[in-house]
Amino acid sequence: MEDSSGYAPRLCFDKTTRDRLTKLFRDAHKGRNLSPAEVEFEVTVILRTLEQYASAIPLYEQFQPESQQRRRERIESLAAHLEGALEQLKNLDSAALGFIAWRAKDEMSKTLGTPNDFPSGLKAAAEAVSWREANISAITAFSLGLRKSASELPQHPLNTSGKDYPWYSLPKELSTAMAVERLFWENNLSFTVSNNGFAAECLRAVFQLGGLHIDRVDYWLRQARDHSDSMSSFNKRMQKYREE
Repeated sequence: MEDSSGYAPRLCFDKTTRDRLTKLFRDAHKGRNLSPAEVEFEVTVILRTLEQYASAIPLYEQFQPESQQRRRERIESLAAHLEGALEQLKNLDSAALGFIAWRAKDEMSKTLGTPNDFPSGLKAAAEAVSWREANISAITAFSLGLRKSASELPQHPLNTSGKDYPWYSLPKELSTAMAVERLFWENNLSFTVSNNGFAAECLRAVFQLGGLHIDRVDYWLRQARDHSDSMSSFNKRMQKYREE
């Protein structure tokens, strides 16, 4: 089934899985001050959220990384081109700088269907020179940052093992496990890393729906719990802060 956005396939649990998870979530809500209708609403939302997590798993395959060397080469190429552009920008005379600024803005205006409000002639030169003086240092710093990032670029998760992945670069198994961990915390559900626990049942179902056949999900639950950006780690830090 296609999602209404057309961006990703919408995956849904089969009846057996949905019924099993529904019972687990209903049991987890017992004793709370909620009406039956409120419980059913929350359970429905949580199950749909889990299905969305599963639907996102196949999308990871669209972002297979290039080699680390090639990734660095691309950044270095970008830095080199920017440095070359900076050199030309510094050496352009004011009249040429003003004209290209006006001409570039004119093309942008045509594309966007908006008036070109950039001045022409001497005013264009003055404004362009003023912009260059105000921004050249920032662009130079950005270029330097590109150079440094090429040497400091973290390994892509598919090329890394046994490390605490940066938040923006998680393997699909860990990203999904952390999403489930956060979902449990946000809904005041007890999160455990046992392979036979409630969280494991949910993560295993999400993995299965997303095409990952992993039965021992406790490894990924532990990785999620211990990650520095997890809700478990955040709450542990907050508890330590309160005790100090």
